[in-house]
Amino acid sequence: MGSMNAMPAAAPAERFRVPVVDDEPNVLSALQRLLRSAAGQRLDAQIVALFVESLQAPAPPVRKRRTVTAAELCVGMHLAEDLLSKDGLVLLAHGQVIDAALIQHFRSHEIRNDQSLKLVVFDPGPTA
Repeated sequence: MGSMNAMPAAAPAERFRVPVVDDEPNVLSALQRLLRSAAGQRLDAQIVALFVESLQAPAPPVRKRRTVTAAELCVGMHLAEDLLSKDGLVLLAHGQVIDAALIQHFRSHEIRNDQSLKLVVFDPGPTA
């Protein structure tokens, strides 16, 4: 049996509602204020500081993806998705940099099996 002093549990929406003050531009700034107010009391101050700092960091640019065949691959491209075998085993991991040897291997595979591979790569970014 529960304690006589137990408070009723708040509904999930009420528990996680962040009160927004009129001068705050958005919910994100209200969340930051709420976290800072609990830092060192209910929440670890260093964790709060790191979390708030990460919220303020600019988001990394979104890299466009495209599907290519082995004939379209270029040295220096990066895989945007894992290359999987028919059984679901990872043959090459997301982020793998394509080199000349891999291109030659893929092209040979396409010729040998009379089958076009479909590889998802990141579009190259602007050159420096």
